[in-house]
Amino acid sequence: MKHQKPNSLLNRLLAITLLLLVFAGAIGFSTVWLRHQISVAANNNKMIEFRLADLQRKVSEVNAQVAVAVGMQSLLTQNANLDLGLMLPSENQGVRIYEDVEVRLARKRNQLLFSSTSRQMELPQP
Repeated sequence: MKHQKPNSLLNRLLAITLLLLVFAGAIGFSTVWLRHQISVAANNNKMIEFRLADLQRKVSEVNAQVAVAVGMQSLLTQNANLDLGLMLPSENQGVRIYEDVEVRLARKRNQLLFSSTSRQMELPQP
């Protein structure tokens, strides 16, 4: 009878060592992959932040142009240049509302809902 015990033990030790190396390699590979994914996400976030800052700058420029265009002096100049004959409104042409705007709009929106002249819902007859 041949004794295979020392070879068997050595084979098992080599197999376990190989499995540990593969496992450590897989962990290392997954770590590198995760770092790469984090880097890609950070670069995407940075690009989005740059685009957002650019859009905010453009919105600020447009707001400044609108503010200049609707300024009193600009409107008076356009009125004179286009010969529109428009005049400033007099005080009696304006209507001032001193009550709360939200309450007034809610009352206006719900006027039919809470009025006594609104239609009654009819229940279907069985």
